[in-house]
Amino acid sequence: MPRLYNSSEVIAVTRVSQRCLDHWAGLGLISPSNRRCKAGSKRRGRGSERLYCFDEILKIKIIAQLRGAGLSLQKIRKGLRSLRKRSERSEPQSEVLVTDGRRFERRRADGKFEDLLRGGQLVFAAVAVQQIEDGVRSAIIKLGVTDDEFTRRARQGRMSRGT
Repeated sequence: MPRLYNSSEVIAVTRVSQRCLDHWAGLGLISPSNRRCKAGSKRRGRGSERLYCFDEILKIKIIAQLRGAGLSLQKIRKGLRSLRKRSERSEPQSEVLVTDGRRFERRRADGKFEDLLRGGQLVFAAVAVQQIEDGVRSAIIKLGVTDDEFTRRARQGRMSRGT
C-alpha cells in the first residue's frame, strides 16, 4: 500500500493552507484518498484525519500553481477534467500546462497547444528554435559540409535570389 500523508505534511509540502484544502475538497477539486478516525473518535466524518496519496499532493500543488497564475477554480476544474479525459494514455508527468490566467492549455507531444477549456481546440503550434537548429546542424554534418562551407553556400544562395 502506498504511503499516505496527513494534512500537516501536505501543507508543509504544498504551502497550501488548511482552509484552501477544505475549500477545494468542498468544491470537489481534490479529496483525500482515505480518512482515519482520530484518537477518541468513533466516526469517520467530521473530526477524522484526512490522508492524501502522492498523486493527490501533486494535484494540489498543480492547482496551487494554476491559482497563482490567476486561473479561476472553475476553469481549473474544467481544464483538469478535460485533461484527465485526454491524458488517459499518456503519462501526466510529461504534460506541460500553460495559462495566462484566462486560457488553460496543454502542450501536446507534437508541439501544438490544445485548449482545455474549449473542447480541445488547437490553439497554435510551438516552434522550438534550438531543436530546429540542432536538426539542421546534424543534417549538415551528415552531408559532410563544414559550417564555414555551409555558410558560404547559404550566402551565395541568398544573393542569387536577390535577397
